[in-house]
Amino acid sequence: MDGLIYDCVARNMADGIGSMWHPVYTETYFHEFYEHPPLAMFLLSLCYRLAGMGLWVCRAYSLLMFAITALLIIRLWRYVDGDVRMGWLPLLFWIAVQSVSHFSYSNILEVSMAPFVVGSVLLVLRAYNARLVFLHGLLLLLSGVLLAAAFLTKGFTGLYPLVFPMILALMGYGADYKVRPFQRVWRAVIDTLMVIVGLAGSLGLLFLIDGDSYRYIVTYVETQVLGTINEPVVTSRFYIVRAFFERTAFVWLLFAVVAVIGIANKKQLLQTKRCKVVLAYCMLVAFGVLPVMVSLKQRSFYIFTVYPFFAVIMAVGISPVVESLLRCTSRLFRFVMPLVALLLLGAACGYQSTLYGKPDRDVVIQQDEQLILPYLQEGERVAIAKGMEDIYSLHGYYYRDHRVSLDCDDSLNLCQHLILNDPSRLDEVCRHASYEKVNIPTQEYHLYNRVEVKKPVVADTVSVSINNENE
Repeated sequence: MDGLIYDCVARNMADGIGSMWHPVYTETYFHEFYEHPPLAMFLLSLCYRLAGMGLWVCRAYSLLMFAITALLIIRLWRYVDGDVRMGWLPLLFWIAVQSVSHFSYSNILEVSMAPFVVGSVLLVLRAYNARLVFLHGLLLLLSGVLLAAAFLTKGFTGLYPLVFPMILALMGYGADYKVRPFQRVWRAVIDTLMVIVGLAGSLGLLFLIDGDSYRYIVTYVETQVLGTINEPVVTSRFYIVRAFFERTAFVWLLFAVVAVIGIANKKQLLQTKRCKVVLAYCMLVAFGVLPVMVSLKQRSFYIFTVYPFFAVIMAVGISPVVESLLRCTSRLFRFVMPLVALLLLGAACGYQSTLYGKPDRDVVIQQDEQLILPYLQEGERVAIAKGMEDIYSLHGYYYRDHRVSLDCDDSLNLCQHLILNDPSRLDEVCRHASYEKVNIPTQEYHLYNRVEVKKPVVADTVSVSINNENE
């Protein structure tokens, strides 16, 4: 449902309805959309302007963000292993995470934020492997710029890599790691400040150039962050920790199987030279998950961006075992496996192509919508009953497919059509107009057409006035 909303906002931007700092959802629902920072929706709107308004554009955009994150994961892998040929191993663990396979095509903001977060961490790693002081500082500043982009995509949940320079410095990681403890602390403070300068400087420059951006972010922080920090979405603050382990359960199982094979064959699971980076990634994952516990407003996809680092940790732990097993396999096996993989990929793409255009969720809503839309005008405002405004995806589908805005604000006397999910409420909701049901075979959501305007009952008003005078 979230991705559907962002899709509609992006389509509006592409059509000139609203703008990046004045986003619009529908004419009647979130006409001023301050729920999240707008960068991801703006990027998607650019794709719509270039390629048109097809649903495939949104899917292709999510796939592009997914592919960029995958490439960055391989770069992460190079800093702990150096063998690009084994880059498929962290990708395998990453895709095996339930949330990654489920949300990668759903247009959630975290999919767009992941490249910025992972890219920021990569720049910090590159800075700590640079021997030139100038290059070291420049890369840290650029890391802060990417964190600013992450903030403009989903807000504060993308800022946890701020601690990464401090982690690496205190651990003594880098090209000049042989420094005294006091120097490590000083370096940790300076490098963290450099990233903060890149973050705050880029946001400050944006606010100076465009005053609307500052007003938008202030409104977003006041209404969506501070105003909903204690919104009881979950009952326990430990929900996010439980969600992390539930979504990664299959990865832990896969890791355990390979680890048992390695122990049985007396293979070293983790090389000493990799320990510092692996420990740094572990701490980064912790900082990405645990701070979410501050609020009761938690969703499992809030921690989507920690899974690339988690996947690298898992891959590093068992890569010696996997490398040993691959060396034991024959050349024929190593030739057959890529061929099998390509065949499976082709079969998967072919199967997905048969599902194009078919609803995979909210099936009843979408099937009824396809029957109702031919009777509506594009851009029309349609009445719905009180209580139906909380069916959030209902607004999204009608606005995305036909730019129809659904209105429940006592405007039945203004709307030509009415949609009800409970026909028994027709007399209750139609106080100012008469509607008759349109004869189409919908399952749950029924369309009504206005036939005449009811005249107000003057006699009741007069009798009430007389009674009041007698009293």
